[in-house]
Amino acid sequence: MFKRIQSKKSRSNSRKFGWLNAITGLRASLLAGFCLLFIGLALFAYQMISTWQDQQTSAGTVPLSEALKSSAVEDGAPYISGTPVHVEVPSVGISLPVIPGGYNPKNNSWTLTLDKAQWGNMTQPANDKHGMTFIYAHYRKGVFLKLPKVKQEEVAQVKTDKGHTFTYVFRSASVTTPTDTSIFAYSGKPILVLQTCTGAKFENRQLFVFDLIKVE
Repeated sequence: MFKRIQSKKSRSNSRKFGWLNAITGLRASLLAGFCLLFIGLALFAYQMISTWQDQQTSAGTVPLSEALKSSAVEDGAPYISGTPVHVEVPSVGISLPVIPGGYNPKNNSWTLTLDKAQWGNMTQPANDKHGMTFIYAHYRKGVFLKLPKVKQEEVAQVKTDKGHTFTYVFRSASVTTPTDTSIFAYSGKPILVLQTCTGAKFENRQLFVFDLIKVE
C-alpha cells in the first residue's frame, strides 16, 4: 500500500515537473523569439537610417537644373561612340552588366531588372562629343545600393560594345521626381548620369552626374 501511494506521488510529481519544464521551455522560446525580433527590427532601423544618411549627405548635392548646366560642345571634336554593356564605380564596389532599357510615359515607369543596370536607350550612347548617357538600376543590394556613397572626384567607367572604356569623374548629385523629364533635354558636353531610387518610400529619384575625362 505504501509503495502504491508513493508511486502515485511520483507520477504526480513527474507530471508537475513536466508542466513546469514545458512552461519554462515556452518562456525561453518566447524570450528567444522576442530577442530575434528586436535584433531584426534594430538591424532594419539601422539600415533605414544609414540609407537616409547616405541619400541626404551624398557629396555635391545640387538642384537638377544646376547639374545640367554645361559649356558648349567644341566643333570638330573626334567622335567615338558605343552602346554601354558594363558599368563600374570601383570606389563603392559597383560592377554590373548593362542592358538596354526604356521609359513608359503613360505610367511613369522604367523597365527594370533585379541584377543588372540598364541604359536608357532614348539617351546618347557613350561618346566623346556631346549629350547624356543615362544608366539606371534598382536601389538594392548587388545593384545600386552603394551608389549614394560615391564622393566627388571618384570615377565611373562605362565599357561599350565597340571595346572602348569611357572614364568619368563624379561631379554632383540631385534628387527629383519620377515625372521630371527635364534631364532628357540636356545637350552639352558628354556626361554620364547614374540613377537610382531615393526617399523614405523610394518615391523619388537620385541622379549622379559624372563628367567625361578620357576614352581608351
